[in-house]
Amino acid sequence: MAGDQIRCFVAVEIPTEVKYQLAEIQEHDLLPQLSWVNPENMHLTLKFLGDVPKSEVFLIEESLTRIAIQNTPFVMQIGGLGAFPNFSRPKVIWTGIQKNGEKIISLAHQLNTILGQIGYPSEKRPFTPHITLARIHHPINLKNFAFDEFYEIPPITVNRISLMQSGLQPSGVVYTLLSSFEFKYKETE
Repeated sequence: MAGDQIRCFVAVEIPTEVKYQLAEIQEHDLLPQLSWVNPENMHLTLKFLGDVPKSEVFLIEESLTRIAIQNTPFVMQIGGLGAFPNFSRPKVIWTGIQKNGEKIISLAHQLNTILGQIGYPSEKRPFTPHITLARIHHPINLKNFAFDEFYEIPPITVNRISLMQSGLQPSGVVYTLLSSFEFKYKETE
């Protein structure tokens, strides 16, 4: 039954001020084929879980607590643009992680391992840490297109992971925070 399930993912939330700095790229939208992501919906997905029985949310939260207490806060730097699958046939335009991307990849790996133990298999594609900026629904070649500029985005402190719900509303997709897990581990000086 659909009422017994919720669509979920695990993410690193992006501070509001950074979301709106990323949204400044949208102001230079010269391409009607790009469907820009609402800044409120910007995040970095670590693990997509799909439809989850409500009865399993507690198990997922226990797993996320275990991961959070094993990690130390760190700073990541957003920058650069990419496209899936590529700029010749893009479906998604995104910004990547220039600093500490390996720590984001490590978090995703930890999630795959621990959530795999309770029945949520690993993604088959290699993990590329990114924040989706736009989706493309009609064929376009952006290989020779240069975005005017990429704004200087301040570093982001990653000190927690979040379990998010994805819900489809008449106005579009709405993401709701279900629970947040602060990193507990502190390195000794």
